[in-house]
Amino acid sequence: MNNVIKMSNHLKYLPMKRVELTHQERLRLQAVSDQEKHDAFEATAKWVTCEMTRRGFGPDYGPLSNMEMGGRASHELAKIAYSKLFGGDVHWKPNRSLVSQMIYIAYSEMGHIIRDYYEKGKHLATPESHLNESQLREMQQAQKQANTERRNLGYEIARRSVSGNPQLLAYLDALYQENDYAGIRRRLKIPLKKVVELEAQLLSFFE
Repeated sequence: MNNVIKMSNHLKYLPMKRVELTHQERLRLQAVSDQEKHDAFEATAKWVTCEMTRRGFGPDYGPLSNMEMGGRASHELAKIAYSKLFGGDVHWKPNRSLVSQMIYIAYSEMGHIIRDYYEKGKHLATPESHLNESQLREMQQAQKQANTERRNLGYEIARRSVSGNPQLLAYLDALYQENDYAGIRRRLKIPLKKVVELEAQLLSFFE
């Protein structure tokens, strides 16, 4: 697996702070088989694709586009997660499975990349700036419609996946309306700890 994954272009931009791994953590990492690594990589890439759909990001434009990421975002973020975990840049939490830990890393890095993209104003320096006002409005409307359709599709796929779990269905409905833990907690009227538990249950569907 190590020979298959090449370093993502985004790794050179993200902080790589080396952490001090315990002996137990090193043994745990060494015990992971190549097949387990491969399966976790594929599951993480699948999760990224679903999360992009939920957020309305596509491969042709925006912070997670193929051009920005240097390839498909699903695989680039999975590469980052793999490299950070097995490179010793993050701790592998004892209560997390391999897949859950890699997805957690990918989720964090996705947030950094999106924030960096907009803070640097990259969304303003695009081919769209060369369009006239009418063309720009037309493109923006088409992109907005595509984002909405993509997000709705991801939402329906996710709902079908957890259709037998009323709590997760309620969580998904709240997740569709809110963008953070606090909003989900208020909407569902449950403790923050329960929100995190429901998130972990949802992530388990990708394992």
